[in-house]
Amino acid sequence: MKKIVYFLVFSTLLIACNEKNDAIEQSYYGLLPCADCPGIEYEIKFNKDNTFNESMLYLDRDAKPWAEIGTYTLENDSIIVVDRVDNEGFTHFLLKEDNQLVILDKEGKEVEGALADFYILSTEKVENTELMSEPISEYSFQANGNEPFWNIRFGEDDKMYLRGMLGEHTVNYSFPTPEAKEINEHAKSYYVKNNDLEMELLVSPEPCDDTMADYSYTHKVALHLKLADWNEFQDLEGCGEFAGIYQLNNIWKLEFINGEKVSENNRKAHLQFNINEGTFYGNGGCNNLNGKVELKDTSLTFSKVATTMMACENLEEESKFITKLDEQTYDILLSKNDLTLKNDENELVFKRLE
Repeated sequence: MKKIVYFLVFSTLLIACNEKNDAIEQSYYGLLPCADCPGIEYEIKFNKDNTFNESMLYLDRDAKPWAEIGTYTLENDSIIVVDRVDNEGFTHFLLKEDNQLVILDKEGKEVEGALADFYILSTEKVENTELMSEPISEYSFQANGNEPFWNIRFGEDDKMYLRGMLGEHTVNYSFPTPEAKEINEHAKSYYVKNNDLEMELLVSPEPCDDTMADYSYTHKVALHLKLADWNEFQDLEGCGEFAGIYQLNNIWKLEFINGEKVSENNRKAHLQFNINEGTFYGNGGCNNLNGKVELKDTSLTFSKVATTMMACENLEEESKFITKLDEQTYDILLSKNDLTLKNDENELVFKRLE
């Protein structure tokens, strides 16, 4: 009889030892680092059915929360491995004591350095704090990248600012904005080399979606960067756009002249501005054109308009457009995708080229 009792007790203990948790039911919160905002409110909820819900909200940005769902597995009662629908984002987490959850890096290791604490989540929501609080001059253009987080701004003080979480430390550099190099009709590059870094920044007017922020920008940005203590260059990608009146520095396709829609024969007609340099260039529908622009508050004055002299079938329509530019001043009505130039005699309506 004793043997039977011992066998039952031993079997029960053996089964208990072999049983492991394969799911949890808990939510975790944190404030992640952000290169160009006070932080990213992060939340992940693990459900008993081995699914998870995740969200990120960029503070001080006009964007909706980014959300993700998927499934997860629990390994050795401490490692959580998630399987995402979009296959982007954090993949490994470490359960610790005191109701903490650690976000692991791509190699499955804990983040080290000055930012390590920001990757430790808790079951209690954290209060918003300024992670990157040093003020920056008013800017004309800014670009952001994710994982790693970085931000570049063109200040109105003729300086370029680079901030981010690159390597083990937060970087914060400023230097004179270099002269732009024309790559093609629209794209530009900026090269910088000093004691802190060497970099080349390529900016091109193409639609760019920031999936983490659920926001579509007007420009794609590529950053070829090597900091002083790095052994090699890193290639980073991001999205950017102009701010305020500097949104004029996009490519604007002509849509209407005084309420009359531009014909298919003249669909190449467009303008592109460089407000910083006071210039513009574009196409009248056949011939390339360029000239000077002067911005005062919310009005724009064209001058010294010059064109090439190619012969085309639609020269009459082109002339109708070009003659409304030289020595003309227009009030500006501007949004991200639409531009209207209007004075007492004419109204020119443009759509941002995508």
